[in-house]
Amino acid sequence: MGNNDNKDTAEDAKKKFREAAMNGDTEGLYFPGAMDVYNELTKKGKFKTIKELDTDLEAVWYFNEQIHERAEEYVRANAHTLFIAMYREMQAQIETIPGNQRNDFVQNLSGRIESALHNGPKESQINEVLAMIRRTTFTDASEMNPPGFIPFKNGLLDLSKRTLAPFNAELFYTYQVNANLLDKKITLLDTPLFTTQLNQVFFPRDVPLILAYFGYCLYPDLPVHKVLGIFGRERVGKGTLGRVLQGIFTHGFGSFNLARILTADRFQFTGIEGKNVLVDFELKRKFKRGTVKDWSVFNNLFGQDVLNVEPKGREAQDRTSKAKGIVIGNLPIFPVDDTAANERWLPVVTRSKKPGRLITNVDKEIVSKESDQIATLLVRVLFALIDRGWVFPGQLTSESTIELMEKLADPVENFIDECTEPVEGAAVEVNKAYEAFESWCGEKGITPIAAQTFKKNFGRTYPKKKYHRGKEGGYEFLGCALIVSEDPEDEERGGEYQDHFKGGTETKSQESQENGFRGNGYGQFQHESLTVTRDPARKSIKDHAHKLEPVDFDSKNPENKAPQEIKSSSNLQMDSAPDPEPKGPESQPEPVNSDVPVNSAEGKDHEQPGEIAAEAIKPISIEAGYLVVKQLTDLEYHPDPKSGPGMVDKKFWIGVIEPSDPVRHTALMNLMKDWGFVQVKSKSIAMLAFEAILRSDKK
Repeated sequence: MGNNDNKDTAEDAKKKFREAAMNGDTEGLYFPGAMDVYNELTKKGKFKTIKELDTDLEAVWYFNEQIHERAEEYVRANAHTLFIAMYREMQAQIETIPGNQRNDFVQNLSGRIESALHNGPKESQINEVLAMIRRTTFTDASEMNPPGFIPFKNGLLDLSKRTLAPFNAELFYTYQVNANLLDKKITLLDTPLFTTQLNQVFFPRDVPLILAYFGYCLYPDLPVHKVLGIFGRERVGKGTLGRVLQGIFTHGFGSFNLARILTADRFQFTGIEGKNVLVDFELKRKFKRGTVKDWSVFNNLFGQDVLNVEPKGREAQDRTSKAKGIVIGNLPIFPVDDTAANERWLPVVTRSKKPGRLITNVDKEIVSKESDQIATLLVRVLFALIDRGWVFPGQLTSESTIELMEKLADPVENFIDECTEPVEGAAVEVNKAYEAFESWCGEKGITPIAAQTFKKNFGRTYPKKKYHRGKEGGYEFLGCALIVSEDPEDEERGGEYQDHFKGGTETKSQESQENGFRGNGYGQFQHESLTVTRDPARKSIKDHAHKLEPVDFDSKNPENKAPQEIKSSSNLQMDSAPDPEPKGPESQPEPVNSDVPVNSAEGKDHEQPGEIAAEAIKPISIEAGYLVVKQLTDLEYHPDPKSGPGMVDKKFWIGVIEPSDPVRHTALMNLMKDWGFVQVKSKSIAMLAFEAILRSDKK
């Protein structure tokens, strides 16, 4: 009956309209215009327009029921649809009037409607709708992304109450976390793919800092003026983590070019409006000779200072950016010759070893499977950062930051770290070392420094000495061995990478050899937390609070720490702080679920390039291994001081400088075979490497 009533009502309306038209009453007939479409759009949605001078093309935003998005495309598409719908509605009304009863006005209107349906709305009509919205919805740019909330897919996180609230059209948020905030406690054990990626790229000591800054990227304000610098060798997974962050921030994520920021005269800040995270995925390293880098612009951008934003073709506007910055680059970086700029950096050095297996689209896999868990984990890390007064774990002092940035910018330091190994008794001819340095620079795409400067800087690490061999003479660097690439095909590999499921452990010496500044003497750089307080009793508490355990992120005393198993507790209310460093092996998770990076070489077949082809048949003890090292020293064979038990004490490794005398070389090979050792592939030129299996009852 209801449907018949509706039908009768519609028929009655058409009848009344026909009668009105026949009597000359045509008030219900009109040609739809921009104002009609504007009224419909503003009824359905809410718009905001950022005030700008000297332009009528201001940025327009509309509320999409969660946050505000740029509205230009939305308005154009919906205005076109509304125009067509109104044309057809008017055409339907005209068709209810018999042809012989239409007056001149109706005939003329019918022709205009048919032409509009045939040609579509004019561009000027669409632009007029957009202009009307701009003129009636002006909003100050300072209202954008107010502090107090973080937008998620399932609501607004109230930072004061630490609870979820419904979306609000009055809050002008232009960024959003593309994930649901889970109401349960999440640790790294719940994000195995993301955790593996972190551990393959960074040292365990740096993971808390990375997570803390990623959590800081959720925050809608810029309370601490710091930029995260992720520096390391090429193709170790730095960019993959950047793309994971991009997948979590589909709205409010932007890219920028630090080199352009430092060198461009105009338009440096175009496109940063409304962004909460800015990432430079590939830091430029080469500049034209004489290029001046203006670090004050960098300081203004990430110091919440007033920026002179000049869009192309428009008058400059004053803006303030709240975006957090992340710069990803290969070593060596270009020098940072500004004290204030150095104060902005949180430098982190990645591992140097490339992953063994390449996997495509790792970032998409991580985001699709673990985005909710990662975002919830980052919220907990953010709360811990807020509770510590915005002091990042692992944050260096100003002096240590400057020193580290200088080292990262020194090509000789990076060459020494990546391509040399200190070996007692070894030596490298000076010209040969410089040739290797030139080749390394060519691979990195940087300009090599002069030979004289290289020799001076290289000599600070390895002393230079004159030598005489018969009639020949020259200079050589003592105690230095050049490292041979472990995998020459690494540089040719393309696509994405990461072996997500590779397990094992490593010794400290291997970690130091495999990785750069952090693995070799990084302890010299002083932690910022050591300078926060002078009270010895409080200093220990401060130091504890500034360290983040990768498995659990809380903020109270360690004695109140709950067991590490996951409980059905709320993620939004902060719990107690974890113990920052595991005290013993009993506190470590099983390797399958561990948050500690695992890159074991155990079980791999070793290449045997030398004359010993058979596997060792008699295991030895650790004491016997060290006795072999002593005997080699007595026989003047120059064993490597790092010789000793290998990974997890399964094998005993000995490195020996290769004798130039063929007789002594043969004697050495026979001795090592008699003592139960087999030759394995060496990482250094002029170095022989041997291994023997250790007895299971060695302890």
